[in-house]
Formats: sequence, structure tokens, C-alpha cells
Amino acid sequence: HRIHDLPVEVEPYRLNDHFGVGPFDVLLIVDTSSWNQIGRMAAYARDTGIRVAVLDHHQTEDNLGHDVFKDATVEATGRLIMDGLAATRTPLYPEMATPLFAAIAT
Repeated sequence: HRIHDLPVEVEPYRLNDHFGVGPFDVLLIVDTSSWNQIGRMAAYARDTGIRVAVLDHHQTEDNLGHDVFKDATVEATGRLIMDGLAATRTPLYPEMATPLFAAIAT
């Protein structure tokens, strides 16, 4: 679910109430390492004490997460996801291939 699709009255810490998912063990932030780019999720990440993992290819970074997986030499974060899938021998399904292609090609 996309955070900007939430009705304005739903706070990020109520995601499990709104969507019937959760509780969460990890918040995965993808393709940014900047607090100001994650909007309302920044407060959720800071205030709940949830473990935060970051997967990114940008050189700049704030101290967002407990676990940072970053490679600024690749062209896109989608490449890091593809490499992770290959390393873990995870099958690439058509539903995954289209957004990964868009992530790498744009």
C-alpha cells in the first residue's frame, strides 16, 4: 500500500487497523536515504522504534536505518533488488519483472 493513498485521518502507526495488516517487524525504505522524502512515515519510523532497513543507490544519506544496504555504483535501486533475487535464487515472476524493469529503465 502506498502511504499517500491513505485517507488523511489515518496515521502511519494505524496501518494495521486500516488495512488489516501488521504488526510489522521491519520498515523497508526503498530508493531514498532522506527523512524528508518519506513524509509521514518518518514520524512512524522514529517514534515507534521499529527496525528500519534502507535499500538505496543514492550517494547522499541521512541516518535512516539500523540496516543500510547501499551501492551508489549501480544505476537504480531496482538493480539492487534484482541482484538480491539472483543471490537468493528467488524466482522472478512476471508480476515482479515489469516494475523492476521500470525501476531500472527509468
